[in-house]
Amino acid sequence: MVIRTYYVKGMLFYIGNPLASAFLAVQLVDDQVSVIYSPDMQAVDAINSSAHVSDGAWHTVSQSTFRISQSISKLLTG
Repeated sequence: MVIRTYYVKGMLFYIGNPLASAFLAVQLVDDQVSVIYSPDMQAVDAINSSAHVSDGAWHTVSQSTFRISQSISKLLTG
């Protein structure tokens, strides 16, 4: 995903399954990218980037490993 923004908070991507109560969200929180994942609404995993992205420049957000039964292992922004 490639983003360009001046906003410091907001939803970038969301997908969910209401029947299974599972979701994946990519959002801006305090000028940083945050990925939140829950396979069953019982356990929620979050990964936050260290890069600040609300500077109007283009940034690439990607994930390296994602499995349905596990959380995301890495989030890279540049």
